[in-house]
Amino acid sequence: MRDQRRIRTALMLLYVLWMGRGDSAITKQQALHLKNKIERLKAKIDAVNLKVVRATGTLNNMAETGFPEVPDVPTPSPAPSNMPEPDINIAEGKDAFQSSTMWEMVAGHAVDGNTDGDYFQDSCTHTEQWVRDPAWWVDLGQSHSISRVVIFNRQDYGPDRLNPFNIHIGDSDQISSNPKCGGDHVIDVNQPSISVSCLGMTGRYVGVSLPGDYRTLTLCEVQVFSDINIARGKQAYQTSVVWEKVAGLAVDGDTNTDYYADSCQHNAPGEANPSWWVDLGKSFTINRVVIFNRQDYGPERLNPFNIHIGDSDLVIANPQCGGDHQIDVNQPTISVSCLGMTGRYVGVRLPGEYRSLTLCEVQVFSGSLSTVGYTERAGSFYKVFRTRKDHTSAQQTCETDGGHLAVVDTEALNNFIVELISDFEDFWIGLSGGDTDGNWRWADGTRLGVGCAFTNWAPYEPSDNNGQNCVQMWSAYDYKWDDDFCYRQKYFICQIGSGEEGSCNENMESCQVGNGASYRGTVSVTQTGKTCQRWDSQTPHGHDRTPANYPEGGLVDNYCRNPDGWYAIWCYTTDPSQRWDYCDVPVC
Repeated sequence: MRDQRRIRTALMLLYVLWMGRGDSAITKQQALHLKNKIERLKAKIDAVNLKVVRATGTLNNMAETGFPEVPDVPTPSPAPSNMPEPDINIAEGKDAFQSSTMWEMVAGHAVDGNTDGDYFQDSCTHTEQWVRDPAWWVDLGQSHSISRVVIFNRQDYGPDRLNPFNIHIGDSDQISSNPKCGGDHVIDVNQPSISVSCLGMTGRYVGVSLPGDYRTLTLCEVQVFSDINIARGKQAYQTSVVWEKVAGLAVDGDTNTDYYADSCQHNAPGEANPSWWVDLGKSFTINRVVIFNRQDYGPERLNPFNIHIGDSDLVIANPQCGGDHQIDVNQPTISVSCLGMTGRYVGVRLPGEYRSLTLCEVQVFSGSLSTVGYTERAGSFYKVFRTRKDHTSAQQTCETDGGHLAVVDTEALNNFIVELISDFEDFWIGLSGGDTDGNWRWADGTRLGVGCAFTNWAPYEPSDNNGQNCVQMWSAYDYKWDDDFCYRQKYFICQIGSGEEGSCNENMESCQVGNGASYRGTVSVTQTGKTCQRWDSQTPHGHDRTPANYPEGGLVDNYCRNPDGWYAIWCYTTDPSQRWDYCDVPVC
């Protein structure tokens, strides 16, 4: 193992030294060729090491048993036998308690399976009246990962008495000592129930408490749903395999993002459109897909990626959940909402040439989220929140509901949201970034400037005045977009679901129409074979065609564009001796 580490360190040092040569720059193709050579050498070393280990452990009994065989696909890790089925109320029929009881309206009434909101149907709880911090809790029997808690409120009298309330989840039967799921919750008194998302929280006890003096707690039903990864241990596949990093490693339950911990799959490097997919065994309604990305090397290689969900084992034939997704390379995971999509197969695909797919874990969560208070449009749901919060807190509120800040990536959706807004106020949307990497990024991970590149900036925006990195719908300019400081308190708009794709002409992705101003493809080499310079870079050529100065120009990475209405598509080059050149993009 020590020798293996030394070899690995030496190889990486060789690679770094080669990439950092001062006498010349290597091209993308040369770098890829060099990297593939190193990868093949590492594979040979790993194969030799594996043979040595096998020989050492089996020489004494080789005559009887022979060398052990390495399976093509690892044995899937079975899901624990005590895991409930997805979207099952795990609180029903369990032991329940409350801080006091009045008129024999005992705690068990809230877990009897009867959701009737009429108190006089004898299926609601009741503590003593006008007491301090009344509480109710259920013992689930063991610790569970909780996705959401649904509360059915009394409807025939005093529905407002439940507001505000807290939800506690943890392993202590002293309910107030357990962590809160969110803060003070408020139910719409005109609605019989409220669903509160508690993604990521675990505990044996789930409780409801009313903070403050002179409170009375009545619950007609409390339902608790467990957050279950339905992909774990299922059969998985990929389009190619290298170094025995098989597809099953991404559904083995191990979320370690260190590649060398042997829990990440790996497709062959340099593959076109590499794919991975899992067979769930039957069709499910999918809430969200969580991807754990490799962190020890090359986390940016995952970007961009697509998620496909459907009943075909041919991944690309299934509908996409959203468009091109982008993970924050500084974060180990990304959660993508796919509300409303159904399918037996969930796949991850990297579009384009010379891609390398490595997934350390893929989790798939099923069931339905509550959309109470949301307005439906094209299979997704939107809600205007009239509580002032900073951009980060607003995003967290949306995530609590199972969504994110609104991704307003089409003109039709922008108009729809403006119609939802009845206040002369500014509203946060899910667009942020700006000067952090030269690109604006939506809350679902996609970048502004890809695809249709719909924008709705107010005049002279974005201004990027000393760190205005979050975007609002600005009431002073008919709700056009404006960048502002993220710490400012504003109303906001949440979205549940993958949103909608713009009605782009496919030509925008493959060829140039007219002078190519609408082109949004990924060609990044000039007609003479020179690699394009990134638009957000000033090296080797300084310029003013930046994403900030041309926000509608689609200036992403180093892709060929025509942001200034020139004769054809072009880019600055990475060759210090040639400032710019036209790109070899076919005319439609």
